Amino acid sequence: SGTTLCALDFYESQARLDGAFCNITEEEKNNYLYQLQDAGVVNIEMEAITFASMCYYAGIKGAIICVALLNRLNGDQISSSKEYLDDLQIRPQILAAKLIKKQTHDLPALFGDVKFVCVGGTLKRMKSFAQYMANQLNIEFDHKDWTQASHRYNMFKIGPVLSVTHGMGISSLSILLHELIKLVYYAKCTNVIFLRIGTCGGIGVDQGTVIITEKAVDGLLRPFYELYILGKVVQRPSICDNELVSELKSIAAQEISGFRVVSGTTLCALDFYESQARLDGAFCNITEEEKNNYLYQLQDAGVVNIEMEAIAFASMCYYAGIKGAIICVALLNRLNGDQVSSSKEYLDDLQIRPQILAAKLIKKRLAEYKAHKL
Repeated sequence: SGTTLCALDFYESQARLDGAFCNITEEEKNNYLYQLQDAGVVNIEMEAITFASMCYYAGIKGAIICVALLNRLNGDQISSSKEYLDDLQIRPQILAAKLIKKQTHDLPALFGDVKFVCVGGTLKRMKSFAQYMANQLNIEFDHKDWTQASHRYNMFKIGPVLSVTHGMGISSLSILLHELIKLVYYAKCTNVIFLRIGTCGGIGVDQGTVIITEKAVDGLLRPFYELYILGKVVQRPSICDNELVSELKSIAAQEISGFRVVSGTTLCALDFYESQARLDGAFCNITEEEKNNYLYQLQDAGVVNIEMEAIAFASMCYYAGIKGAIICVALLNRLNGDQVSSSKEYLDDLQIRPQILAAKLIKKRLAEYKAHKL
């Protein structure tokens, strides 16, 4: 037993050297890990402070029990067999290491034609998008899940398009993006665009409105993604690609007539309830009036929607030099309440709207690439 360090992401905040980005040396990593050991830290994961804090705050007895897959003082890689890890009842967390090893696969042959990497939260949404893109591009959808063995993410390939699940929140998304960024790099992909298609809560916009993110901010309205690397605060700007945003807005204005499309600032919250000023979570220490005042302040600041991944997605795309855009549909107008009262069937229909806009961009770009033989 001992102290558990809860990291904000799987790679940089844990001083790993094998992520898509690495700005530290082996010596700096080791010095940091030994400092943690001297401070009584015996393991690193990504959920402990939230789990412990919420249990304590709710007056619920809680405990955290984890098995170590490796000793980080000996390296970052897990060399044990999958069978042995399964015996430990561990689900693999790394796509590239476990599923698409560049040492044993010809990545350029498998994925070198990829031009669009589209990510979203759920399996249902992204499998639906894969089928939709197959129909749009006249490609047979084989339903193959390239990451089936991971039990964590799902990835479908439809010609030049990848449709991938990212789970919920920044930590889950950031692991996936590290692996996808490495994948397109090792596959020697060119002119790649990353798109996040999802759902959100609108601020002053009607249910069903599709929102293109122009700027991503955190809960303090700061336009950057904050990480703790080697125990130090690192801030990276969460900048959206202006050219891509403008292109999406132009496509929406010219080709979308069945629903409204707007653009503006997206607030990326740390959780679904308290950070979003909801009154219907397990904990609530704010009044209806305080909530409404806060939401109207956000509206005055140009915020048009709230979700939970934008700052990490925008920041990581920008840092990697990849064009990226975020397209979400509002499931409700938060100025009118916290509850979604619409039927499941109607909400499923709403989730197709970002897919329609994304597909129009993809088809337009593919036509341009074909014309210029890119």
